[in-house]
Amino acid sequence: MPRMNNKIQKTAISTKNNDPLSKTEELMKSYNKSMSSLVMPRLFYQLVVFVLDGSDSMNWESISGNSKGEEVESAIKGILRRLQKSKNKESFDINIWAYSEEISEIVPTTSVTKIDLDQDLNPCTHVQNTRTYIADALEETERVVEDYLETNKNKNTQALILILSDGALHDLAEAKECTDRLKSRNNITISSYLFEDKRWKDELPEEELEDLRNDLKSLSSHSTDSLVFFKSTVDPEEVRKHMIKSISEISKPQ
Repeated sequence: MPRMNNKIQKTAISTKNNDPLSKTEELMKSYNKSMSSLVMPRLFYQLVVFVLDGSDSMNWESISGNSKGEEVESAIKGILRRLQKSKNKESFDINIWAYSEEISEIVPTTSVTKIDLDQDLNPCTHVQNTRTYIADALEETERVVEDYLETNKNKNTQALILILSDGALHDLAEAKECTDRLKSRNNITISSYLFEDKRWKDELPEEELEDLRNDLKSLSSHSTDSLVFFKSTVDPEEVRKHMIKSISEISKPQ
């Protein structure tokens, strides 16, 4: 095949470079490259702190048939997975504690985007499964929240504390002192969830179950027209949806 002379070759190159379609493809490549490295601006600073009951009774069977500790882990991972897909995912920070007669910080304050959902978040595997003492975990939560609010004091900042437990708190008075201090701040909200035991329906008198509900409810923020800050489990999926709603409502720009 005869070789293209220099003049024709230059004309072919010139024509290719002036091709509108070629230019569009190059522009699109440049655009996609720039967008892939683009980070959405952070609209707010939302800290979500999970305070999880890891006492002995959380190993017992829940309404669903799984252990209550497993239900807690499933609910939390569902929330974290949802937040990681949010268009505002860069605006969420997470902190997770487990408590029994000892406490353990499962996840120090970190961006939700950096949390590994394959890690073990069942509170029963992070503390010795003894009796239910929550006050120390709430005091540590108070410290974490205060540090977060101070660090981001000139920004749109909120903190939401989610307490997940099956009740029977041995230090309710001390816990209430801590939650009352937290609830006195207008940018801190507490929501609590009672994970009921499968046996309670048949074995626990209704007045005792109501006491468990009221104890945990007393740690929560006051309900508003748009949001209730206490829920007693009936359906684990409903609890997950309720927690997502709590986070969405609290995270609305002020």
